[in-house]
Amino acid sequence: MAICDANYKFTYLDIGAYGSEGDSNIMKNSSFGISILNDSCQFPADGFIDGKKVPYFIGGDDAFPLCKRILKPYNSKNLSKEEKILNYRLSRARRCIENAFGILSAKWLCLRKVLFCHPDRAQSIVSACCLLHNYLINKCRPAYNPPTFSGFEGIDGVWESGEWETLQQEGPLNELGAYRGRASDYGK
Repeated sequence: MAICDANYKFTYLDIGAYGSEGDSNIMKNSSFGISILNDSCQFPADGFIDGKKVPYFIGGDDAFPLCKRILKPYNSKNLSKEEKILNYRLSRARRCIENAFGILSAKWLCLRKVLFCHPDRAQSIVSACCLLHNYLINKCRPAYNPPTFSGFEGIDGVWESGEWETLQQEGPLNELGAYRGRASDYGK
């Protein structure tokens, strides 16, 4: 599980959970999940928007519980205009973490393959890649993450895919998908 800021820098990492645990269980059992559910997470003091006091929060999806510090999209089909706008803005905010992971995996190719090593070593490798990712964004962002490399919203409001999204996704999962497609042909 990871959290990032608007500059695609990781601000929280919890590496090592198995995907089969499910996002909601991973979140609940992480140090972040425990602290946010206990309301002991260190957030900045509430801010003001149009004179109204507003707390800081984390944008989440359906895997996250609804609580004071997690804002989730509305899931009804009959939404008001304001609810649709909120859902849209949360969707835009979630693109930050998608871009952060996309940039990370595009730059650190070892993350696009199965790591054949002890799980503790794999955690160290992923942590090192994330730390180096943050360092390079801080020190040489124009070279590491040029404006066209990550996705962005154009002036017309249309999402423009970043270069990392158009890279050929190679790796064991794609190879498995291709194999499954060939294997299904044998049953015909």
